[in-house]
Amino acid sequence: MKRLSSEIKAKLKADFKSGKSINKVSSGTGLAKSTLYYWYKKWMGRKTPLLDFSYGPTELAGEVIGIFAGDGSQYYYKKNWQYEVHVHFGMKNLDYAHYVKMLFEKNFNKIFRLNNQPDNKLRLSTQSKIIFEYFHKFMSFNPSKKHCTVLLKEGVYPVEFAIGFIRGFHDTDGSISQPKYGKPVIMFHTTSGKLAIQIREMLTDLEIETTMFVQKSKWKPMYRVRVRAVSVYRFIEQISSFKCIKFQRKAI
Repeated sequence: MKRLSSEIKAKLKADFKSGKSINKVSSGTGLAKSTLYYWYKKWMGRKTPLLDFSYGPTELAGEVIGIFAGDGSQYYYKKNWQYEVHVHFGMKNLDYAHYVKMLFEKNFNKIFRLNNQPDNKLRLSTQSKIIFEYFHKFMSFNPSKKHCTVLLKEGVYPVEFAIGFIRGFHDTDGSISQPKYGKPVIMFHTTSGKLAIQIREMLTDLEIETTMFVQKSKWKPMYRVRVRAVSVYRFIEQISSFKCIKFQRKAI
Protein backbone atom coordinates (compact mmCIF):
# COMPACT_ATOMS: atom_id res chain seq x y z
CA MET A 1 0.00 0.00 0.00
CA LYS A 2 1.24 3.47 -0.92
CA ARG A 3 2.68 5.43 2.01
CA LEU A 4 0.66 8.54 2.87
CA SER A 5 2.17 11.86 3.82
CA SER A 6 1.25 13.44 7.15
CA GLU A 7 -0.71 16.13 5.28
CA ILE A 8 -2.84 13.54 3.43
CA LYS A 9 -3.44 11.60 6.65
CA ALA A 10 -4.62 14.77 8.40
CA LYS A 11 -7.01 15.52 5.55
CA LEU A 12 -8.38 11.98 5.56
CA LYS A 13 -9.02 12.07 9.31
CA ALA A 14 -10.86 15.38 8.95
CA ASP A 15 -12.97 14.01 6.08
CA PHE A 16 -13.81 10.83 8.00
CA LYS A 17 -14.87 12.76 11.10
CA SER A 18 -17.03 15.14 9.05
CA GLY A 19 -19.00 12.18 7.67
CA LYS A 20 -18.14 12.61 3.98
CA SER A 21 -19.12 9.72 1.71
CA ILE A 22 -16.40 7.44 0.38
CA ASN A 23 -17.00 8.72 -3.16
CA LYS A 24 -16.37 12.31 -2.13
CA VAL A 25 -13.24 11.42 -0.16
CA SER A 26 -11.93 9.36 -3.05
CA SER A 27 -12.54 12.08 -5.65
CA GLY A 28 -11.03 14.72 -3.37
CA THR A 29 -7.82 12.80 -2.67
CA GLY A 30 -7.44 10.54 -5.70
CA LEU A 31 -7.03 7.52 -3.40
CA ALA A 32 -8.58 4.13 -4.11
CA LYS A 33 -11.60 3.05 -2.08
CA SER A 34 -9.72 0.02 -0.74
CA THR A 35 -7.10 2.37 0.71
CA LEU A 36 -9.78 4.53 2.29
CA TYR A 37 -11.48 1.49 3.85
CA TYR A 38 -8.15 0.45 5.42
CA TRP A 39 -7.43 3.83 7.03
CA TYR A 40 -11.02 4.39 8.08
CA LYS A 41 -11.12 1.08 9.96
CA LYS A 42 -7.66 1.74 11.46
CA TRP A 43 -8.52 5.20 12.81
CA MET A 44 -12.26 5.08 13.42
CA GLY A 45 -12.48 1.53 14.78
CA ARG A 46 -15.41 0.44 12.63
CA LYS A 47 -15.67 -2.88 10.82
CA THR A 48 -18.02 -1.57 8.12
CA PRO A 49 -16.95 0.78 5.30
CA LEU A 50 -18.11 4.35 4.87
CA LEU A 51 -21.66 4.79 3.65
CA ASP A 52 -21.86 4.85 -0.11
CA PHE A 53 -25.26 5.45 -1.70
CA SER A 54 -26.77 7.36 -4.59
CA TYR A 55 -27.95 10.92 -4.02
CA GLY A 56 -30.01 10.78 -7.22
CA PRO A 57 -33.79 11.32 -7.28
CA THR A 58 -34.70 7.69 -7.98
CA GLU A 59 -38.04 6.02 -7.23
CA LEU A 60 -36.49 4.33 -4.18
CA ALA A 61 -35.13 7.66 -2.92
CA GLY A 62 -38.52 9.26 -3.52
CA GLU A 63 -40.29 6.65 -1.42
CA VAL A 64 -37.75 6.92 1.40
CA ILE A 65 -38.07 10.72 1.43
CA GLY A 66 -41.88 10.52 1.28
CA ILE A 67 -41.88 8.18 4.29
CA PHE A 68 -39.61 10.53 6.24
CA ALA A 69 -41.75 13.53 5.27
CA GLY A 70 -44.72 11.78 6.84
CA ASP A 71 -43.44 9.96 9.93
CA GLY A 72 -39.75 10.79 10.25
CA SER A 73 -37.87 12.86 12.80
CA GLN A 74 -34.31 14.02 13.47
CA TYR A 75 -32.31 14.95 16.55
CA TYR A 76 -28.85 16.44 16.88
CA TYR A 77 -27.21 16.16 20.29
CA LYS A 78 -24.51 18.83 20.37
CA LYS A 79 -23.01 17.54 23.62
CA ASN A 80 -21.74 14.32 22.02
CA TRP A 81 -22.00 15.26 18.32
CA GLN A 82 -24.66 12.62 17.73
CA TYR A 83 -26.96 12.75 14.70
CA GLU A 84 -30.08 10.59 14.96
CA VAL A 85 -32.70 9.77 12.32
CA HIS A 86 -35.99 8.03 13.19
CA VAL A 87 -39.19 6.79 11.57
CA HIS A 88 -42.15 6.09 13.85
CA PHE A 89 -44.88 3.43 13.59
CA GLY A 90 -47.77 2.04 15.57
CA MET A 91 -47.40 -1.60 16.62
CA LYS A 92 -50.35 -2.53 14.40
CA ASN A 93 -48.16 -1.56 11.42
CA LEU A 94 -45.38 -4.04 12.20
CA ASP A 95 -45.48 -5.47 8.67
CA TYR A 96 -45.07 -2.01 7.18
CA ALA A 97 -42.25 -1.19 9.62
CA HIS A 98 -40.28 -4.20 8.36
CA TYR A 99 -40.98 -3.12 4.78
CA VAL A 100 -39.64 0.38 5.52
CA LYS A 101 -36.58 -1.07 7.25
CA MET A 102 -35.80 -2.98 4.06
CA LEU A 103 -36.23 0.16 1.92
CA PHE A 104 -34.00 2.34 4.11
CA GLU A 105 -31.27 -0.30 4.33
CA LYS A 106 -31.34 -0.71 0.55
CA ASN A 107 -31.23 3.03 -0.11
CA PHE A 108 -28.49 3.83 2.42
CA ASN A 109 -26.54 0.55 2.37
CA LYS A 110 -26.65 0.52 6.17
CA ILE A 111 -28.36 -1.56 8.85
CA PHE A 112 -31.16 0.23 10.74
CA ARG A 113 -32.50 -0.69 14.19
CA LEU A 114 -36.21 -1.44 14.68
CA ASN A 115 -37.07 -1.26 18.38
CA ASN A 116 -40.17 -1.36 20.56
CA GLN A 117 -41.13 1.92 22.22
CA PRO A 118 -43.55 2.84 25.04
CA ASP A 119 -47.28 3.14 24.29
CA ASN A 120 -47.31 0.21 21.87
CA LYS A 121 -45.13 1.91 19.26
CA LEU A 122 -42.13 1.07 17.07
CA ARG A 123 -39.16 3.18 15.99
CA LEU A 124 -36.73 2.67 13.13
CA SER A 125 -33.43 4.39 13.95
CA THR A 126 -29.86 5.08 12.93
CA GLN A 127 -27.03 7.41 13.92
CA SER A 128 -25.39 9.07 10.93
CA LYS A 129 -24.54 12.64 9.96
CA ILE A 130 -24.59 11.68 6.29
CA ILE A 131 -28.13 10.28 6.46
CA PHE A 132 -29.20 13.19 8.68
CA GLU A 133 -28.09 15.64 5.98
CA TYR A 134 -29.41 13.50 3.13
CA PHE A 135 -33.02 14.49 3.82
CA HIS A 136 -32.10 18.18 3.81
CA LYS A 137 -30.79 17.75 0.28
CA PHE A 138 -34.33 17.14 -0.96
CA MET A 139 -36.53 18.77 1.67
CA SER A 140 -36.79 21.99 3.63
CA PHE A 141 -38.16 21.83 7.17
CA ASN A 142 -37.73 23.01 10.73
CA PRO A 143 -36.85 19.84 12.71
CA SER A 144 -38.75 21.10 15.76
CA LYS A 145 -41.89 21.78 13.69
CA LYS A 146 -41.45 19.36 10.80
CA HIS A 147 -45.11 18.41 10.45
CA CYS A 148 -46.19 21.91 9.35
CA THR A 149 -43.00 23.21 7.70
CA VAL A 150 -41.90 20.29 5.54
CA LEU A 151 -41.86 20.67 1.75
CA LEU A 152 -39.78 19.52 -1.19
CA LYS A 153 -37.07 21.88 -2.34
CA GLU A 154 -37.62 23.44 -5.74
CA GLY A 155 -36.24 21.40 -8.59
CA VAL A 156 -37.09 19.23 -11.55
CA TYR A 157 -37.86 15.74 -10.26
CA PRO A 158 -38.31 12.76 -12.60
CA VAL A 159 -41.62 10.90 -12.74
CA GLU A 160 -40.10 7.93 -10.92
CA PHE A 161 -39.15 10.10 -7.95
CA ALA A 162 -42.65 11.63 -7.81
CA ILE A 163 -44.27 8.17 -7.81
CA GLY A 164 -41.98 7.02 -5.02
CA PHE A 165 -42.55 10.16 -2.95
CA ILE A 166 -46.33 9.97 -3.26
CA ARG A 167 -46.27 6.28 -2.36
CA GLY A 168 -44.16 6.89 0.74
CA PHE A 169 -46.22 9.85 1.91
CA HIS A 170 -49.54 8.09 1.30
CA ASP A 171 -48.39 5.12 3.38
CA THR A 172 -47.51 7.41 6.31
CA ASP A 173 -49.88 10.39 6.15
CA GLY A 174 -52.51 9.07 3.77
CA SER A 175 -55.57 6.83 3.90
CA ILE A 176 -57.81 4.61 1.81
CA SER A 177 -61.30 3.57 2.85
CA GLN A 178 -64.40 2.03 1.35
CA PRO A 179 -67.68 3.93 1.75
CA LYS A 180 -71.00 2.10 1.74
CA TYR A 181 -71.53 3.11 -1.88
CA GLY A 182 -69.12 4.09 -4.61
CA LYS A 183 -65.40 3.84 -5.19
CA PRO A 184 -62.70 3.78 -2.49
CA VAL A 185 -61.79 7.13 -0.93
CA ILE A 186 -58.07 7.98 -1.15
CA MET A 187 -56.73 10.96 0.77
CA PHE A 188 -53.58 12.69 2.02
CA HIS A 189 -53.48 14.58 5.34
CA THR A 190 -50.86 17.19 6.26
CA THR A 191 -50.52 20.39 8.28
CA SER A 192 -48.05 21.71 5.67
CA GLY A 193 -50.06 23.73 3.17
CA LYS A 194 -47.11 24.05 0.79
CA LEU A 195 -46.54 20.29 0.77
CA ALA A 196 -50.24 19.69 0.09
CA ILE A 197 -49.99 21.92 -2.98
CA GLN A 198 -46.87 20.07 -4.14
CA ILE A 199 -48.62 16.72 -3.79
CA ARG A 200 -51.53 17.98 -5.89
CA GLU A 201 -49.11 19.22 -8.55
CA MET A 202 -47.26 15.88 -8.68
CA LEU A 203 -50.53 13.97 -8.95
CA THR A 204 -51.71 16.30 -11.71
CA ASP A 205 -48.49 15.61 -13.62
CA LEU A 206 -49.34 11.91 -13.30
CA GLU A 207 -52.83 12.64 -14.73
CA ILE A 208 -54.48 11.90 -11.39
CA GLU A 209 -57.23 14.38 -10.56
CA THR A 210 -57.60 15.71 -7.01
CA THR A 211 -59.46 18.17 -4.84
CA MET A 212 -58.20 19.90 -1.71
CA PHE A 213 -59.86 21.41 1.32
CA VAL A 214 -58.70 22.83 4.64
CA GLN A 215 -60.09 21.63 7.95
CA LYS A 216 -59.61 24.25 10.66
CA SER A 217 -58.86 23.35 14.26
CA LYS A 218 -57.56 24.94 17.47
CA TRP A 219 -54.17 23.30 16.87
CA LYS A 220 -53.16 23.58 13.21
CA PRO A 221 -55.13 23.74 9.94
CA MET A 222 -55.25 20.29 8.32
CA TYR A 223 -54.87 20.22 4.55
CA ARG A 224 -56.59 17.24 2.96
CA VAL A 225 -55.95 16.22 -0.64
CA ARG A 226 -58.49 13.76 -2.04
CA VAL A 227 -58.13 11.73 -5.22
CA ARG A 228 -61.23 12.24 -7.34
CA ALA A 229 -63.36 9.17 -8.03
CA VAL A 230 -62.47 9.25 -11.73
CA SER A 231 -58.76 8.74 -10.84
CA VAL A 232 -59.02 6.29 -7.92
CA TYR A 233 -58.14 3.14 -9.84
CA ARG A 234 -55.42 4.90 -11.78
CA PHE A 235 -53.87 5.94 -8.45
CA ILE A 236 -54.08 2.40 -7.04
CA GLU A 237 -52.45 0.92 -10.15
CA GLN A 238 -49.77 3.57 -10.73
CA ILE A 239 -48.76 4.42 -7.15
CA SER A 240 -49.32 0.94 -5.68
CA SER A 241 -48.85 2.09 -2.10
CA PHE A 242 -48.55 -0.42 0.74
CA LYS A 243 -51.94 0.72 2.06
CA CYS A 244 -53.60 0.27 -1.33
CA ILE A 245 -52.19 -3.24 -1.71
CA LYS A 246 -53.44 -4.26 1.76
CA PHE A 247 -56.82 -2.68 1.01
CA GLN A 248 -57.18 -4.70 -2.20
CA ARG A 249 -56.23 -7.94 -0.46
CA LYS A 250 -58.92 -7.39 2.19
CA ALA A 251 -61.49 -6.66 -0.51
CA ILE A 252 -60.92 -10.03 -2.22
